[in-house]
Amino acid sequence: MSKSQVLFRVLDTGRIQCDVVSPKGYKLTLSGSHTDAEPEVGQGILGENQSLISNAWAYALSRHAAVNLPDEDQQKAADKRAKGFRRPLNG
Repeated sequence: MSKSQVLFRVLDTGRIQCDVVSPKGYKLTLSGSHTDAEPEVGQGILGENQSLISNAWAYALSRHAAVNLPDEDQQKAADKRAKGFRRPLNG
């Protein structure tokens, strides 16, 4: 069984984006500011899954923190959180 693909990136505008592609090819795109409690959700069937949205956005926020926090220990903790949020996304 193949796994979902998860991609996090910071856009030129400073906004963050997280894409999740299921093994069947369904795509979920989330975007927003690192200060947004909830992301903008792209169209598609996966956009109806609140659990997926919550985990994917928590992953994106944690990845953003992991590369932007000033202290190495904080960065490592954020990276560990991100890995925890990513696990359920791998389906």
